Amino acid sequence: MKILQVCPASFGLPEGGVAECVNNVARVLAQRHDVTVYGINPGGLPRTQKIDGVRVERFKHYAPSGAYYFSVE
Repeated sequence: MKILQVCPASFGLPEGGVAECVNNVARVLAQRHDVTVYGINPGGLPRTQKIDGVRVERFKHYAPSGAYYFSVE
């Protein structure tokens, strides 16, 4: 099964909260399924990457006052 998760943070970085939950669930699901996570790119990280069997795609974003994230991509 193909699974897509969208995360308001960057996959693979220790951030806690929702990001930590997405990280843990994606890694477990990737043991049996094709998992992709869309997240933000805080800078300096590759646009696409494979981490623990999870395909990660990161996007440029805008975060006014850090209140929410918006990505044109």
